[in-house]
Amino acid sequence: MRWYRGARMGVAVIAGLAATAGSCVAGTKLPPGDYPSWSPDGRVLFVSIAAGDLADAWLVDPKTQIGRKLIADAGPGRFSPNGDRIALGGYDRLTIAKPDGEIVLRRQVNGSAQARVGTPAWSPDGRRLAVYTGASGAILVGRLDERRWRRVTRKIGEYDNVSWSSDGRQLVYTRGIYQFTRDSLNLGVVNADGSADRIIAKGDLPVWSPKEDLIAYAALVSYSADVGGRGVYVVRSNGRGRRCLANPPGVELALAWSGDGQRVVIATERRGAVALYVANAERQGFRPVRKGELARLAPLTGDAAFARDGSGFAHLRGDGKTHVEVIADGPPLPSTAYGIPRAGCPSASAVAAELPNTGSEPGWAAAAGALVLLSGIALRLLAPN
Repeated sequence: MRWYRGARMGVAVIAGLAATAGSCVAGTKLPPGDYPSWSPDGRVLFVSIAAGDLADAWLVDPKTQIGRKLIADAGPGRFSPNGDRIALGGYDRLTIAKPDGEIVLRRQVNGSAQARVGTPAWSPDGRRLAVYTGASGAILVGRLDERRWRRVTRKIGEYDNVSWSSDGRQLVYTRGIYQFTRDSLNLGVVNADGSADRIIAKGDLPVWSPKEDLIAYAALVSYSADVGGRGVYVVRSNGRGRRCLANPPGVELALAWSGDGQRVVIATERRGAVALYVANAERQGFRPVRKGELARLAPLTGDAAFARDGSGFAHLRGDGKTHVEVIADGPPLPSTAYGIPRAGCPSASAVAAELPNTGSEPGWAAAAGALVLLSGIALRLLAPN
């Protein structure tokens, strides 16, 4: 989930949850925000950017709505796998802090001065971080004790939504320009050592399955809540096996895998209402998440707005004042209102037409080569004996 999506609405925010007992100030008014992300133990942090490049990290208890400012001058953040540290991006530097607000490390990454540092992504073992920096125009991977981090993506661009494979050997990302549609976004995969960087599809919000070489993502959808999308897909890291699973109503906000890798949970927004759906990773179709089902699908892996233990999906609402809302099941409307269980996926021919050229040469070069080959064959056939 992009930390600056809200910038198009005047506010850019990321959130994560980790408040220590007694550290919150009762009655503290929360600043405008969006996109909470959960800590491993199911508590809450969010970073709001209310004006310019100024940002603060806040801790919030979603049950009491009590919060306090934790760290000043911070950006998007994520908890380490064991929850003992928080990695935050922001304006020109990376910050590592403890859940109580103690700053462990604050540094530039390969000369990231005067440039944005994106949402950090922890490796599954918590030893490495992957992060985009605007100064390099690439994703960098490194350990906190390393002075220089490895550049793993070669093409200069705007990268986001970095997700590690379960074995920590590969990364999936999105690259492109976030404007009005996702059809300008490319989905890429690269080895953690910087080798084999390739584009495998067009889409957004990629999350890696915890059980196999399979990536779920959202493809080709308008950011307007009144415009339908093209749905949720899965694809293998080599770009093959692309399949549409479901096209639920609204705009996809976040995705998560069930612990057994058999289900994909989808959070959508339609005209201000957020709802959860579940799709089978093996076939087309979807339905609303049932009461208590998220806990049975846990541990959830994917977007940090989903609690790992299945407590729910967190997002921030601004109904008069900002508050954290947690939902744990599907929409209250009957399934017939949304046309469920019809999957609503595009035809196979449409899917094939949307696949990017994943070869080493541009599509026009391949076409030109084929034309030259055919011309040569024709000349040989027409030549006199």
